[in-house]
This record gives sequence, structure tokens and C-alpha cells, in this order.
Amino acid sequence: MHITNLGLHQVSFQSGDSYKGAEETGNQKSVSVISYQRVKNGERNKGVEALNRLYLQNQTSLTGKGLLFARDRAAVFYEAIKLAGGDTSKIKAMMEQLDTYKLGEVDKRNINELNKVISEEIRAQLGIKNKKELQSEIKQIFTNHLNNKNWEPINKNINYHGKNYGFQLTPASHMKIGNKNIFVKEYNGKGICCASTRESQHIANMWLSKVVDDEGKEIFSGIRHGVISAYGLKKNSSERAVAARNKAEELASAALYSRRELLSQALSGKTVDLKIVSTSLLTPTSLTGGEESMLKDQVKALKGLNSKRGEPTKLLIRNSDGLLQEVNVNLKVVTFNFGVNELALKMGLGWRNVDKLNGESICSLLGDNFLKNGVIGGWAAEAIEKNPSCKNDVIYLANQIKEILNKKLQKNDNGEPYKLSQRMALLAYTIGAVPCWNCKSGKDRTGMQDAEIKREIIRKHETGQFSQLNSKLSSEEKRLFSTILMNSGNMEIQEMNTGVPGNKVMKKLPLSSLELSYAERIGDPKIWNMVKGYSSFV
Repeated sequence: MHITNLGLHQVSFQSGDSYKGAEETGNQKSVSVISYQRVKNGERNKGVEALNRLYLQNQTSLTGKGLLFARDRAAVFYEAIKLAGGDTSKIKAMMEQLDTYKLGEVDKRNINELNKVISEEIRAQLGIKNKKELQSEIKQIFTNHLNNKNWEPINKNINYHGKNYGFQLTPASHMKIGNKNIFVKEYNGKGICCASTRESQHIANMWLSKVVDDEGKEIFSGIRHGVISAYGLKKNSSERAVAARNKAEELASAALYSRRELLSQALSGKTVDLKIVSTSLLTPTSLTGGEESMLKDQVKALKGLNSKRGEPTKLLIRNSDGLLQEVNVNLKVVTFNFGVNELALKMGLGWRNVDKLNGESICSLLGDNFLKNGVIGGWAAEAIEKNPSCKNDVIYLANQIKEILNKKLQKNDNGEPYKLSQRMALLAYTIGAVPCWNCKSGKDRTGMQDAEIKREIIRKHETGQFSQLNSKLSSEEKRLFSTILMNSGNMEIQEMNTGVPGNKVMKKLPLSSLELSYAERIGDPKIWNMVKGYSSFV
């Protein structure tokens, strides 16, 4: 990588990691060059320069991630075959070949070749003949490798209009009061990656996501996670139902942890009130890898946590002494699902299965008659009565949600795929509930929701107002969004879960009319490709 010419930035990377719009230069087939003019006019210039620097820094850190992933993957299966007493010669030869590559020289073709060798060798050396069983074994070996790594908190910050904003991401393994995490089953500092489909105790990929302003004051927090379903277990089995219940209780414990004052009160013996707004981003159809049954698992488990009148929900929390303690919580949970992928927003799939669910939850959140006459009731009215200062923000967000639902805008992209799920999370936080959101893995759609929330909450903090509905992002807002996508912790979470950074929602389809509006919302194809990263490798 190099920078030349004081008037131009030139970003170079190997062809295996090249970005759309790159121009080939010279006779070096392996190198692509992107050039873009510096802008020199006040605040816009500062914003562009800051984004350029961040892009260059990220490109430096991302170069070679593909090669490191390939080497790591080869080494994992080399050890697996060796431990089984098999012949490791072919895997070793592949590892030696990878050692000759330079940073940036590994592409999807190389990964496919590696996976083919791994598949052939696992089949031959471990004696697995059934194709489905073989794929399951390969997946489990690498999943165990990822789950044996330490997951540490992620702290990022950006500067916007001269102010610093912090993004604090705390994995479940570090949700602690004392030396141990608060949950029934210890994480021991490790993570549960999204491929852990048979995990029965923990939610996959759960994080507390917090935004703080330049004074360190929290301006948003919520829980992001993978689906509450052990969908690798037999559908409708009691084992799978128990796993979903365990995961739901863990989510409730994490939500209580995110409200530290409430947690302290609960541990002191008081019964505390806790509200959770769960927003799932699944597309529940038979075409989406079982997401319909996953959503059923999740909704049933979460609804089962609702406290019955006069009977608080009991949760087990590990206290500062490391001992499990029963706490009493008047727990209320509402569950939504808004599809945000191409199947939901371009083909209209998955909505039939969730319209009733969403309608019932809206009544709890905003009142039985809200969609008809606009009179706010439910949790939102209770919040306004308790905290009148939130009234204007609640009314603003509620009216936008009303318009979206009455006009069914959530069922189309229209330049803003996360229009409803994002506003639902913002409303939840505004009324004092804990917003929780998830997709299947907790890293791609969930990560994009996380970024959209962060962009909007910073805009609100700067201007005092949430965005108008159906408004397109300005050039400045696109730069803010791009900065957040590159520097909010999402890339790190993706790498922890798969071995490489990259968001799968960034995709090019044979029919451009089926593509979502991420390219327009980001504005720069180079950054679009950086966010996509190495997602095609996994």
C-alpha cells in the first residue's frame, strides 16, 4: 500500500481483495489502484479527509486477512486429522503452499480449493462417507476452534463535528459484577460463535452495544444477539424448547445487566420492573433456511418469560461473590419481527407470518387504538407519565412508526431497509425499555441494524431531532454512516464469528432491481466493498 501525489490519494491493494471501480495500472496484474480527489472546503473537507484516513487505516489492517484465515483454517484441520491418527500430508502440502503467498494474494478461488482438500481429507482420513455428516463434522471442527478463542470487549470511537463518540461493545463473557460473568453457566472468557447451532445454554453472539457522548454519558444501549433457537436440534423437540428457554432467560439477564441500577436493586432483594422490546430481523419463510421455525422458538420462549400478575419472573444472577442468586423481576416482553433482506423487501416474503405478531405487540407498546386514531397508550404512555421530558421524542417516533405501519412501508426498501426496526429500537430506549435485536447469526443484518442505530442516535445528539421519514441521507450523513460501518466494532464481531471480517448483506445480484439500497446509503463503492469484506469466504 502507498500514498503518492499530494493532490490525490491512491490506495493500492492486491487483486484478491480489490474493490469495484478500481482501475488496473501498469503491467502489474495483481495490483489495483483507486484514486479520488481531495476536497478542500471547510467542514466537508475535514469530514472527507477523516473518512479517507480511516479508509486507509482499515485497508492496511484488512490486507492479508484472507491469507491469515486460509492458514488458520488449514492448521485447524491439520491438527484434527493428526489427532485422529490420519495422514496429514495433503493438508501439510496445502499449508506449505499458502506459506509462499504474499499478503492479499488469497481470493475466493483459493479458499474453495482449500475447502475441497479439507473435505476430501476429512472424508478419507476420518472415514466419513455421508455427505451431510461430513459437512456437519467440518463445520463443528472449525466452530470448536472459534469458540475456544477469548472474546474481549471492543471499544471504538469516532470524531464528528469536533466531538468524540464512543462505541462500547461488551460480549456476554464480560458481563460481570465480580470476577465471573453473571450467567448460570460460565463463559470462561470465551465466545459462542454464530455457527453453534446446537448450543443449549448460551445465546450465540450476544453483546451489549452502547453509545456514549464526548462526556462519557450513555446516549443509547441495547442487546444484540443471534437467534434464540438451537436450530441445529430436532424441530419441535423438548430439547430444543428447553434450549430456547435457557437462551431467553440469558437475554433477560443481559437486559437487566444493561440497567445496572436495577440490577443492584434486584440483588439487594427488591422486585424490579424491566421491559424488553425484542426486534427480530428474520424472514420467516420456508425459503430462508428454517427462519420460520427459529422465530417460533424465539417468540414462544420470550413470551414465556412475561411475569404473570402478582408473580414476578425469577432469574438466577451470579453476584459479586460469584454465587448464583435468585432475583425477582416484573418482566414484560414484546416481540416484533421485521424482515430486512431481499426476500422480504423486494419479493414480499415472510410478512404473512408476522403481521399478527407485530399488531399485538404494537398494542402493548403504543396502545390498542394507536394505529387507528393516533392516541398514544401502552408502555409509551406510561413512560411519558413517569418522565414527561421524553414526550416529544416519543410522539415523533411513534407517529413515524404509525405512518410506516399504516402505509405498509416496512415491506419495501424505499431507500431505507431498516426504517421500522431502527425506529422501534430507538423508541424502546426512549421509553426506558431495553431494546434487543437479532437476526439468525447476530452479525450481518444485526450488525447493519447496530450501525443504523448508531448513525441516527449521533444525528439526534447533534441536531436535537430524529431524521424525517423517507428522507435520503445527505453527503455528510453518508460519510457518518460509512465511518460507523468501518469503525463501530462490527468488523471485529464478524471476524470473531467466522474467522474473517465482512458483512453478507452487501451483495451484487444478477438482477440489480432486487438489490437493496446499501450502495446508495453508503455512497462510495470502495467503502461498500470494504464493508462486504471477506464475507464470500465463509
